[in-house]
Amino acid sequence: MARRGRPTNYKPEYCEMVVEHMSQGKSLASFAASIGTHRQVLYEWQSANREFHDACKHAQEMSLQWFEDFAQKATTGRLFDPEYEGKFDKYNPNMLQFLMSRRFRDYNQQQQQTIAIDQDSNAIKISYDPEKI
Repeated sequence: MARRGRPTNYKPEYCEMVVEHMSQGKSLASFAASIGTHRQVLYEWQSANREFHDACKHAQEMSLQWFEDFAQKATTGRLFDPEYEGKFDKYNPNMLQFLMSRRFRDYNQQQQQTIAIDQDSNAIKISYDPEKI
């Protein structure tokens, strides 16, 4: 049976475009905006088109890679390397942590920590459950 309703504006070239867009650390929502649509339409396209679904999954991984590369450079001082010509001369580590925890499932799990203070030895013991990480 033929599908009824409004015709789709999906184009096969969106597969490559979404990967390129998100490989710069950008989101699926900003890709939707860049092509003049909204996220819900992209979700519908993913449901109807396996290639686009796979491209979006790959694009999400590329976005994560961009953020991890940025975080690695930030935490090792590479952002201040003259090679980067001051492009990233400042960053906010709290904002980076917030963005990664909101955008990527791998970074949004809460750690279960226990902090104990031994008053006799004046020691602080911090432990965690690795299963909760």
